Amino acid sequence: MVMVNVLLSGRLQLDGYGHGKPINPDGTISLGLDDGSTVREVIKKMGVPADRVALTMVNGCQCPAGGSVKPDDRVILIP
Repeated sequence: MVMVNVLLSGRLQLDGYGHGKPINPDGTISLGLDDGSTVREVIKKMGVPADRVALTMVNGCQCPAGGSVKPDDRVILIP
């Protein structure tokens, strides 16, 4: 299992995506994924419609939705 930290930016957070998931002190949400998961799986597991995400970043760098995630990565979803 891979644990990543997800930050929902702007409207995604305001619209309530991720509601009910535990929030870390830094405002991110801890999310458990299968090994070999991608940013696309992060989006899906967070319950965000793919067409609502305009930009994805992993550890501060722009990353395509097909990019893989590793343990402790910080994934930012931007509307």
